[in-house]
Order: sequence, then C-alpha cells, then structure tokens
Amino acid sequence: FSLVFSSVCTEMTAETDLPEGPPIITEAMFERWTRYPDPISVKVQHSGLRHTKDAVVSRQIERLEKAATVQEFLAEYINAHKKWDGMHIFKSINYNLEPDTSSKKGFKAIVQFQELEEKSVGISIQREQSSTTPEVRFSDNNLFGRAWEATLSAQGPHEAHRQINLSLKQKNPAFGLWNQWTLFNRARILEGHSLKRQQIRGLSFGCQMGPSQFGQHYFETGLEIRDMQPHKDEGVSEALYQDQGESEKTYIRHDCTLSQLTQEPGDVFPKGLHLWTSNEVAGSTNTVRHDVKAECYVPLLERGLATLSLHAKLGFIWAFSGVSRIRVQDRYSLDSAYVRGYRGLGPGAPEVQNPPPVFEPPEEQPGGNVLGAASASLNFILPGIMGPVTGHVFANAGNMEYNENRQEVLTKEYAQKFIAGAKASVGCGLVIHVVPLWYGRMEFNLAFPLDRTGQPIQYPASHVFDKFKLSLNWSNS
Repeated sequence: FSLVFSSVCTEMTAETDLPEGPPIITEAMFERWTRYPDPISVKVQHSGLRHTKDAVVSRQIERLEKAATVQEFLAEYINAHKKWDGMHIFKSINYNLEPDTSSKKGFKAIVQFQELEEKSVGISIQREQSSTTPEVRFSDNNLFGRAWEATLSAQGPHEAHRQINLSLKQKNPAFGLWNQWTLFNRARILEGHSLKRQQIRGLSFGCQMGPSQFGQHYFETGLEIRDMQPHKDEGVSEALYQDQGESEKTYIRHDCTLSQLTQEPGDVFPKGLHLWTSNEVAGSTNTVRHDVKAECYVPLLERGLATLSLHAKLGFIWAFSGVSRIRVQDRYSLDSAYVRGYRGLGPGAPEVQNPPPVFEPPEEQPGGNVLGAASASLNFILPGIMGPVTGHVFANAGNMEYNENRQEVLTKEYAQKFIAGAKASVGCGLVIHVVPLWYGRMEFNLAFPLDRTGQPIQYPASHVFDKFKLSLNWSNS
C-alpha cells in the first residue's frame, strides 16, 4: 500500500518546526494518519482494466466510497484486495489515498489494476488410485471480462484412467468465494473385482465459502449416471451381478477444512494440525457417507529439522429408507495410499499368506463401508542434504470391512474387533518435496508387513504387497 501524507505532513511540520524540504514521515505521523479522527468522504477511481468490465470491481468500489473514516477505508480495502486477488485475474493491485484539494474533508483514492493473461495452456501429471496419467488443460481466466473462468481438461490416453471435464467458474459471485458448474465424463479400469470397467457421466455444482473461525466450507450437489461392466469377455461374479449396468446417483455433499498448518521461512517441515471432514447424502442409492481425515505435525528439533507426523482416516457408509445393500461403486477401497505397501485390504483382497490372488470369496462382498487407518512417521533431514528430499521411518495400520448392520457397527465390541483385525506395516523411505503437498506426501518407501505376532515378514507375496513403491500417500487424489 502506498499512502501520500501531504496535508498531514505539512501540518506536523508546522507544529514541530521540522526543517524545510521533503516531508519526513515519522512513526508518530503514521500513527496519527491511521487514527485520523475526523469524518471523511472518499471518491474512488480506478485504472488498468483493459478487458475486465467495471461491474467486476464495482461492488467493492462502492463499499470503499461509503467509508466514513480512514480506518474504515483501510479495513474495507483489505477485504476488497482479498476478494480481487482471489479472482486470479489480476497480476497486481495497488492504490494511492491522498487528500482532495477541492474539499476539506474529501479524499481521493486511485486503485491501479494490472491484469493477468486471459488464456493459459498447461500440461500436468495426475495420480489417482495408483494410476498416473498426463492431463492437458486449456483455460480462459476472464471469460467475456466478467471474472468467469472456462476450463477444458482431458486425461489419458491410458485405458485405466480417461477423463474429460468442461467447467465454468464464477469468481465474483454474490455468495461465497466462487461457484462452479462442471460437466464430466470419466472412465476407469478398477482392480479387485469383476466389474472392472466403470464410466461416469454427470453434472455438478459447487460453492466454495470464504475462510472463517469455523474453517473453510465447500458445498456440492450433482447428478451422476454410472455404468459398471466386466472387462472385455470376462464374467461377473454372483456377488456383484445386481451392480452390473447403468444406475443414477444424485447427491449433496459438504466438506469442511480446518487447517492450522504453518511453515516459517527456513523450516524444513510444517507444524500444526489439519482436519478435513466430509458428509454426503445420496438419493437413488439411498446412502449416507461420513469421512474424517486428520494430520498433525509436531516439531522435535529447532527449525523443524525433525518432525513427528501423525495421520488418521475414518470412514463410514450406511443405507437408509429400506435399502440395506451398498452398491460396489459406492464403497471404499483401502490400499497403499493409507497403509503403505499393501495393494489392497479388506473384503475381496488376497491375504499375505496365500500365494495365488483370490478375489471375491462367495461369502464376501468386495470393498467395504467401514474404514479406519492410522500412521506415525518420524521425518528428518538427510545428512549433507538440505533440499527437496528428506527421510522418514514409519509405522501404519488399517482395516476395512463390509457390514450392513449400522447398529452393530456403532457398538464398542465391534470397534474392538475391527481394531484387532487391522493389518500393519513398518519401513523407511524418502519424502519428496518437489511441490507443496499440503494434502499428501510423495514418497519412495521400503516397507515390510507385520504378521500376527508383530514381526516383519521378510518375503511377502508380491501380488499382495510391494516392498518398494513410489506413491502419493495420505492424499484424496
């Protein structure tokens, strides 16, 4: 912020007999300016809007002009600057506030905008459920000069992960930080059961709210048309026969993020707590889904040279309105993203001790509706290396089950049985900090599963457990 203190400086110079010449801005002058006691009137002008329409900034400009004191103007400008900066259509925003010589109480503010480039093209790597694919994205960041962002993105061409999205985001809505409409078509090849080919088409609408003392909130509603089919000429198991074919899902979801993570300049690791919760109610399928994920980083040495990180994830899905069975595409999967090394856990996943992979036992349903996982990791810098790679040792455990009896799941006895049936692993590895991963960790690990006595299994079955793995851990996607 740049302020021109001409009238105040002249007044203070006369009172304190300061030497002639350029005004000297002392701390006392600045304090008096920011606590200017008299009512004022402000006329706001702006410049630099080449493509952006005046209506995009007019709402905040009107609030600035309604300021009755200098303090109110500064407070309103901070709010306006956050709003304009959050639109991501301006490269820089500056202003001057100076007395208006035509009025004793009048002030003139000039806001200077510098716009960003309107169109952008990007190529990135996306990773989801152990599948890595390139993504090409084209965006118009300021469509029609109205602070709308239109984005077309495509992922592929690998058959296991194809996706095309067309989204339209309103970055200056009357309610919330931004609103977004999205049309999508996703295709996946899933492992672990016979309905491997999944295609989802749909439309969603999301609203991101601003941060508050109760966290940051996101609301989404949408419609999905889903199709589950076997891969090529493969058959469908009896357990999943009723899930084959096309089905619809309408839903409304609320996500809340409460983050107190901080990382001072020079610190290697963050510190603090990050909590994420999600609740979804789905029609047609008649299901309710609850998810909680918590991450805590505790510094052990100065400058964050060593940190203990604790992670936990809980999930529960239940059916209502006379429906008991949960379709396979609505269930959880649990793999090395949360329990390092394991290719799969829970119903339908092969056991470590069984040499051949065995999927979908007749008495079980693949996937689960009750999930729990926890991890502890000691992070440290590597001797002689102060860069994007650090080391860690870890221990983690997790379990997943399918149980349609909601009352039984909520009992203490079930919780004790669920914890006793968890599988665990230990190991060490490298953490790669190439990009800021606030919602996940890119790791290269050496891991060993633990047997029922707690001893590491030196030679686990390769179809069940990966001793060496590069993956994104403790991340939504």
